[in-house]
Amino acid sequence: MAIEAIGERLNLEESSKTLAVLYDALVRGRKIGTMPASIATCGTTAILVLASNNARAFALIMNDSDTAIYLSFVGTINAMTSQTGVRLNASGGSFQIDWSNLWKGAIYALTSAASKNLQIVEGLYA
Repeated sequence: MAIEAIGERLNLEESSKTLAVLYDALVRGRKIGTMPASIATCGTTAILVLASNNARAFALIMNDSDTAIYLSFVGTINAMTSQTGVRLNASGGSFQIDWSNLWKGAIYALTSAASKNLQIVEGLYA
C-alpha cells in the first residue's frame, strides 16, 4: 500500500524500474547506487558487454550506432553467432534489465560491422 501511494503521489506508476528501486529502498532497506555510463565498442567478433554480477539491480544497454547489434545471454563468448539473440535496432534500440527480468549473468554483443558503440548503465545494490 505504501509503495502504491508513493507511486501515485510522484506519478511513477509507469516506471517499473523506479518502483522496484523504491520497493528495495523502502521495504527491504536496500540501497542502489548507479555506476557511471560506459561505452562498449563491438564488431564482428563477440565481446563481453557486462560481466556476471550478483550485485546487479538493473542495467540498460542502448545501441548508439547506425547498425543493429545483437545481445546474447549464453554461457560463453564462443557460443554467440551472428544475428542471433536479442536485437537492438540502430540509433537507440535498447534492452533494460530490472526486477522483472533480473539477469545477473554475463552479456555479450556482436554486430555485422566494426566499431559500433553500446551505451551501458548498470545499477548495483550497495
